[in-house]
Amino acid sequence: MYRKTLLAALILLGLSYIARGSAHEAQNIVIIEVVTQYRFVYDDGVFRKVYSPFSILDENGQTVINSGEVYDRPTQIKIKPGHYKIVVKNSSGYSKAKEITIKHGNRFQVITINELPAHGGGA
Repeated sequence: MYRKTLLAALILLGLSYIARGSAHEAQNIVIIEVVTQYRFVYDDGVFRKVYSPFSILDENGQTVINSGEVYDRPTQIKIKPGHYKIVVKNSSGYSKAKEITIKHGNRFQVITINELPAHGGGA
């Protein structure tokens, strides 16, 4: 009986520790929506938006996230607060970079990068 009680207590303590860790981790995560340039494609009788791919780099230039083309709505990503660079490439191959700061305490942030040329020019 003592072993069962001890085991139950240890399990409950472990679960509460995990729950506290998850809550603390959730406080350090921000959801960002990255709105990139889009184009329309005809897909099975419907015109759909296709958002341009992008990469998110940390302060050291290391890739944190790569996102390919996304249909219908901008990409939403969970990310830790910090300084980042978002590099977007459109369907013509032109790219644009934007420095962003994700602040602690924000729950949701929208980042818009849609000034890429459709044809010609460069970034």
